[in-house]
Amino acid sequence: NPNYIEWQYYGGRGINSDYFEDFMVFYFEMFDSYVAHVDQYGEKDTTLDRIDVNGNYETSNCRWATCKEQANNTRMRQTREEK
Repeated sequence: NPNYIEWQYYGGRGINSDYFEDFMVFYFEMFDSYVAHVDQYGEKDTTLDRIDVNGNYETSNCRWATCKEQANNTRMRQTREEK
C-alpha cells in the first residue's frame, strides 16, 4: 500500500509478498522449518528473515532466523560487506 508509512522500504523498492498471498502456501512450505527452528531456538527467538534483503518474500529467499541473525542481515550490513 503506497499510503503505508514504510512503503518506501518494501513495496517502493519492488519487494513483494505475492508468493505467500495464500496463507496455505506459506504454511505448507515454511511450517516444518518453523517447528525445527522453534525447537532449537525457542519461539521468542524465531523470526522470518529474507536471505537477500533486496529479494521478495518467497520460499527460496526466506528462512527462520534468530533475532541476532535477522538484525545482522540488513541492507546496511550487506552493502558494507560488498565493499
